[in-house]
Amino acid sequence: MNKKIKYGLISIVVIGGLFVMKKAVDDYNMNNEPKSYEVQLESNDKKEEKKEENNIEKNHNVNKDNIEEERKQEEKNEEETNKDQTAEEKIEYNQDINFTLKDLDGNEVSISDFQGKKVFINFWATWCPSCKVEMPDMQKIWEEFGEEVVVVAVDIGESKDTVQKYIDKEGYTFKVLLDVEKVIGQKFGITAIPTSILLDENGNLIYGVKGAMPYESMVKFVKGELRKNN
Repeated sequence: MNKKIKYGLISIVVIGGLFVMKKAVDDYNMNNEPKSYEVQLESNDKKEEKKEENNIEKNHNVNKDNIEEERKQEEKNEEETNKDQTAEEKIEYNQDINFTLKDLDGNEVSISDFQGKKVFINFWATWCPSCKVEMPDMQKIWEEFGEEVVVVAVDIGESKDTVQKYIDKEGYTFKVLLDVEKVIGQKFGITAIPTSILLDENGNLIYGVKGAMPYESMVKFVKGELRKNN
């Protein structure tokens, strides 16, 4: 076959094929253009629906936030009410028993500072042999019962230097107060030393003991059992 004729036939076939393809594409675009438009409208509708859903969710979250805020406020109000009730129920320390003296550091200490614990008050002096005998046991009581009982040694009539020297030498760590003018000793009617008294958590006098106590008696004393046996 002549080459010119052969190439001519090929060209006709190719051109024909291109024409058919273009027509098919045009038909597809014509048939799908309205659908594409519908899809666009549907997309807008969905945006509006989404916007509405977001508004509803936002309002829901706002309501949740309001509810949570109201709950927190109610809890705060209840807590403040409980505090007020606790303050009203607090028992005042017994001021008839309460007193204030200086410690070895020169600080003023009130017995009411120890409210909430029992207070073991021992009246003593460095020149008293019986006082010196029971003091090691007072230290043991302080170390063993310090969470519930405060041990306070009230020296009667001596100077700070005299008492400080003795306490430092023996290494006692319980609280030591100075009744230099013997005012507190007179208040409690102390006529002999050692004498010990026990106060409850609110400063009420439980009972007292005259004379030195051995360790076993001291334990019963701070537990309030010594009086039961007498």
